Amino acid sequence: MTVEVSWSGLKKAAREGSWVFEVVPIKGQPFDESVFDEAVEAANEVHQADIDRFEDANLVWRFESPSGVGFWCEYELSGKQVEDFIGVFVAEVEQRDVRVRIRALRKSYPEQFIKYRDGLCLTLVLNGEPRDPERGLTEDWNPIPADRDAVIDFLLEWCSFDDAKYWLMPGLGTFQVPAASRKRLARQLMRNLHDATRFVAESPNGEFLGFLIDENGVIYVSIGHVQGIDWRQGVSDARLILKQLAAHLVYGGVSRSLTNQVMFSTWVRSIWNRAGESDGRAKWPTPWMRGHSAPLVLGLQLLGRDFPQVLAKPGWRVEALPHGRVLLISENQAAWFEQGATNELLIRAESLFPELVVQR
Repeated sequence: MTVEVSWSGLKKAAREGSWVFEVVPIKGQPFDESVFDEAVEAANEVHQADIDRFEDANLVWRFESPSGVGFWCEYELSGKQVEDFIGVFVAEVEQRDVRVRIRALRKSYPEQFIKYRDGLCLTLVLNGEPRDPERGLTEDWNPIPADRDAVIDFLLEWCSFDDAKYWLMPGLGTFQVPAASRKRLARQLMRNLHDATRFVAESPNGEFLGFLIDENGVIYVSIGHVQGIDWRQGVSDARLILKQLAAHLVYGGVSRSLTNQVMFSTWVRSIWNRAGESDGRAKWPTPWMRGHSAPLVLGLQLLGRDFPQVLAKPGWRVEALPHGRVLLISENQAAWFEQGATNELLIRAESLFPELVVQR
């Protein structure tokens, strides 16, 4: 039995804030992944205080990596904690009859995705229920697993190009994944991990499609191009997504924004700040997550069955969908998506549909 450890790479990755490592077979010899379960359990016990502090069952999670078995840390660890964890892990693995190498999972970024300027962002709130209604925090939204899985499966099919490259970004980690196994790896991470996980597909000519599912089960979908998005095609794609996924959602909103840098919630808070209506520090109001009201009125959004009934008004139309959902659509899509919504446009839209908006 042999266990080789690439300490320098592991420590460097930890310093960079990417705590993802993998175990790969030496000389391609196969091994049974289950031999690592007890090693993970023993190593988790080393940081039991951290686990208790974060109220999680595990600090480190196992998943299938592109070359072997991957391990992802739920929270950042210091260099000393990395050594402690790996030391216990190695001691446990050495008791098994395996020949493996432990190394940092090579960090890799999608270049075009990092460079792009703007795009369309869809914010999708899954069917669910509050975990603790008394606290009134968005972190307490508990999505229904079947709806979460159906949306993830649809988006993994949709986020693809011919000759595309694919990336997974769990927490602060990021690595390229083979096209053939991308869906399997993404499903495993997105269904099991507690931190936000992003999936990105990048075409050879700079187009990208991607989505992120956060720890609350809210999904953010990105549509863009490094040279600038075709907003008409992007809006057409967004409408298709909302229609296809309507049965699984309590809310869906479409905006044009810097979706690589700014999540929808941050963007909305910035709008509230500019209007002098919020200090930006408060958590999301619970009614938005429960599907009772929207954070803003947007030029294209899906409203769940628990929203107040909305009627068409001049410049706006309502499209009924199955399962009690509706699309609220501005007839002037260019005003909303050619450059992005102005404050004046947002305020005017809210004045037309005040019954839809979260009271803040």
